[in-house]
Amino acid sequence: MQVHPLFVLAGLFIGAELFGLPGALYAPALTGVLDVIVRALWATYRYLHPEEFPHTPEPEPPPPLIPGVAPTDPEAFLPEVIGEAAAVMEGKAAQKT
Repeated sequence: MQVHPLFVLAGLFIGAELFGLPGALYAPALTGVLDVIVRALWATYRYLHPEEFPHTPEPEPPPPLIPGVAPTDPEAFLPEVIGEAAAVMEGKAAQKT
């Protein structure tokens, strides 16, 4: 993970100010999680709205949230699709053991 040091330092100060020592201890982990979430949202937005970024190369699609399902598939969150994906994931887990 490549979190900018100033981002971690700002999170450290904010965590320490709001929650004291526990906030300072958990701040680097929480800033890392927040960084991953923001980067994933940004990549998804750039992929879904390429017309707003005309002078940049075509972005790579973000990784799928559910294995084997395209991230832009509107049917990806239907209960039967989620059930099928869970069955596929369970099958992969059983093969590893």
